[in-house]
Amino acid sequence: GGLDIGYSLYLRTVGSGTLEATARTASLQGASQATMEANIRTAMNKLLPQNQRSNPAAITITQKSYSDYSRVNQPEVLVVDTDSDGLLDIGDCWADEDEDGQFGVNQGRTGLGGSDDAVYYTVTMAIPRLFPMHTVLGWDATQSVTVKTVIINQPYGAQPIPPTECRTS
Repeated sequence: GGLDIGYSLYLRTVGSGTLEATARTASLQGASQATMEANIRTAMNKLLPQNQRSNPAAITITQKSYSDYSRVNQPEVLVVDTDSDGLLDIGDCWADEDEDGQFGVNQGRTGLGGSDDAVYYTVTMAIPRLFPMHTVLGWDATQSVTVKTVIINQPYGAQPIPPTECRTS
């Protein structure tokens, strides 16, 4: 069991470094989401056991962009608060950072974002356990290892301004 946990910690540590190094290349102008996902998949595949490298379901990648590092998974900001109560009332407006038309927690925009955006990468690898102790301990035969990083895009242009939405009813 200890070896299995140690292997999981090893995968998290090496996976975090691999993801961060690979994601840095996307922070430059001209990176495409498809190319970036392929680069991440190729780098992370090297961490998988040989028999799992051809399994596309073994690696899941998500990329969400935010206007600023401090905006990751934070509530959207009211830009007009008619009664200064901090709540969204009729007539109040907010910066719709995730562009979903809903006021709430900023879920981020899918993709690499634009200039000066913070991109939050999450990679989950499904890996078969190396040792048979999982059956004795009641663990799943496959372990899930998730690594995350946030990279700020280079300021190669003007940062897009999120649309303003207003509550009308």
